[in-house]
Formats: sequence, structure tokens, C-alpha cells
Amino acid sequence: GEDCDCGSEKDPCCEYQMCKLKSGAQCAYGECCYNCQVRTRGTVCRSDRFGNCGYQYYGYKKCESR
Repeated sequence: GEDCDCGSEKDPCCEYQMCKLKSGAQCAYGECCYNCQVRTRGTVCRSDRFGNCGYQYYGYKKCESR
């Protein structure tokens, strides 16, 4: 299983070709991810149709900490 999309060598959060989060990274993308860290609990973000904070707009939800 992949932890993240490993399409770029320059990705600050995801190991290139390994598709695993870099050491110390909690996340790699999405509106609840900032500088490879999950935003503070309660930060409002857009959610996808599965209820995950992401890029596709289906409504709003609050970020959950890991």
C-alpha cells in the first residue's frame, strides 16, 4: 500500500518511488495537511464524497488529528 502519491522527486512529504511518507511527515496533501503535518483539530476544510478532507468539494467538515 501507498501512503502518498510519489510522482515527484521534489515532494517534501512523500518518498519518491517508495510512495511512503517521509520521516516526520503525518500527511502529504489535502486541505487538512500543511507542511506535511495534519492541521489543528477543528480546522474547517472541504471534504470529498467519502468525508475525507481533500480536493473534491462535497461539503465542509472539520479536520481530525491523527
